[in-house]
Amino acid sequence: MILIIGAGMAGVTLARHLDSRGIPFRIFEQQTEFKNQGFGLTLRADTTQKLLPLLGLQEDAFGKSVAVDRRTGKTNTFLVDVETGARFAAASFKEGASARDWRTNRERLRGVIMGGVAGRVEYGCKMASFGSTAEGVRVVFENGMEVDGRILVAADGVHSDIRSTLLPRCVPRDWDGVMLNGTCRFGVAEWEEKMAPHVGDAAVYPGFADQTVLAITIYDADWDPVGGFVDVSWGYSRRRRVGHDALFVRYADRGFDKASAPAAFWDEIAALPEGLVEPFRTVFKGMKERGDRTIHHQLVSLLVPKDELLSKLQSDRVVFIGDAVHDWSNHAGTAANAAIQDALALGEVLERGEELEAYYEERYSAWLSSYEKNGEDFQVLHRPIGEWKSLLDQQKSDREEVEVKRNVAQL
Repeated sequence: MILIIGAGMAGVTLARHLDSRGIPFRIFEQQTEFKNQGFGLTLRADTTQKLLPLLGLQEDAFGKSVAVDRRTGKTNTFLVDVETGARFAAASFKEGASARDWRTNRERLRGVIMGGVAGRVEYGCKMASFGSTAEGVRVVFENGMEVDGRILVAADGVHSDIRSTLLPRCVPRDWDGVMLNGTCRFGVAEWEEKMAPHVGDAAVYPGFADQTVLAITIYDADWDPVGGFVDVSWGYSRRRRVGHDALFVRYADRGFDKASAPAAFWDEIAALPEGLVEPFRTVFKGMKERGDRTIHHQLVSLLVPKDELLSKLQSDRVVFIGDAVHDWSNHAGTAANAAIQDALALGEVLERGEELEAYYEERYSAWLSSYEKNGEDFQVLHRPIGEWKSLLDQQKSDREEVEVKRNVAQL
């Protein structure tokens, strides 16, 4: 019996894989009912390719069932200067982007992955303790239930109780950044009038300012012309400021209210340039009046050392997947994609009956690469405006050079 703690993206992906292979498992979630953990998620093409055989779906059918806009989930390939409207090709500095990436609704994606195992998630089961036995592991829950299994899978997220028990020194590292998200809703007619002329059929529309990114993303839509809606999540992120930064939050600070933006945030929004181009002006200048829901993020990164993971596998029969073992703030979608791929890799190792060390051997190099690169990507994305302007000038010069060479070749 495989015991899975946590029914987030990693946990349910592993459960679906084990169920499809007839491997006994139980999956536990401490919440009494699952609460959506986010709005949108960019599902990379390589993750989709690994998922499709498990789900038994064709790519188009799968994509449209999870797409944020219930159409194509089309991601964008450029960033916009929020004051001039000039477009900078994102591929010039961001590796890994693909035209086949899907911008998905996180809740629908989780539901599609769960499929028939949805009814097997045991909610309201908060772990009280766990320990090794002669046969494997035993987990005791606060409701008094005791369960024995062969291995314990820690899929309980960045605040993992299992990790903090076994590896108390392995805690996330703070990033020098700030990120807040919020949501608002447009009626279909309003969307077509105010937003569609600017964003077209893209589900993601990011813009840059001085060390700051403003992002607009569809996370759900119903295109009925009468009662339909387009739900938008917006993002405001920037580098940490020197000295006191009222919006900077440390991982260890549990006293802050992530569901309520502080007054300093609204001051920063009010200080955004009056000349914001559309659709940024419509979204960001009307947030407080609309009463948008906000989320204040802790930006952290985490990677448990490999020798620690192997040690706890041997001594405690515990294996870690998803944010419990690695976490890097998900501005680029890499953490969630890694979590899904973790679950699929572990499922395959279990299916083949291999030693569990093989799972870490397969996945650790990918974790290390993302861990080292993601913080750098955040800083690159949040450049000073002077650097953006130089890049735009270079991009324009490169295009003109290509055009000159094309004209010469045609003579």
